[in-house]
Amino acid sequence: MLVIDASAALQWVFKDEASAASDRLFERVAVEGASVPAVFPIEFANVLVQAERRKRVTAAYSSERLA
Repeated sequence: MLVIDASAALQWVFKDEASAASDRLFERVAVEGASVPAVFPIEFANVLVQAERRKRVTAAYSSERLA
């Protein structure tokens, strides 16, 4: 089983960071499933908060991704 961290998953949230490799990883996760480390939710939320502060995303966008 795959184990992914927040940096891999966030490439799917921020389209300007997407790549062919992240698209392939997404397809593998869709087929095979994946696990994440226990700190994943904290890391993921922290990056979204930082993106809000930098006006890269809105609070609504972050809330949708965390739902």
